Amino acid sequence: MATIYSDQMTKVVATPPGMVSSGEFGGRLRHAVFTLTIPVGPNIGDVAQLCEIPAGARIMGGKFVWGTAQGATATMALGITGTTGKYRAAAITNVLTEEIVAMTIALSYGTVLAAREVILATNAAAAWTVATVLRGHMSYLVD
Repeated sequence: MATIYSDQMTKVVATPPGMVSSGEFGGRLRHAVFTLTIPVGPNIGDVAQLCEIPAGARIMGGKFVWGTAQGATATMALGITGTTGKYRAAAITNVLTEEIVAMTIALSYGTVLAAREVILATNAAAAWTVATVLRGHMSYLVD
């Protein structure tokens, strides 16, 4: 029976042992928290800047919740400029349950950021409900 190693354990058991970054072992888990109250006159295509993640951070997920259910066709994508759905593809948000962010490799789970990112929420299909509150966070590892 063979023993196989993760990328990190391959470094640890090598001769001589290699270095594992703090984003892989022993790093500090941080949360960038956001609260947004939807202003009067939201429109399809509106973009809200929610939080900022520093360069070198490893994305570990996140979530958000609405204070009021959005319309039956209201959607939201979470991403960055140029990649609207990087952390969550546009999907309907008409429920009050938590929505998970960056939950797959395709949605950037575990990705190390080369540069600082401003996380954006994009209203994609129907206007969000005026005066409702959106709360959430992005989780990331840093030294």
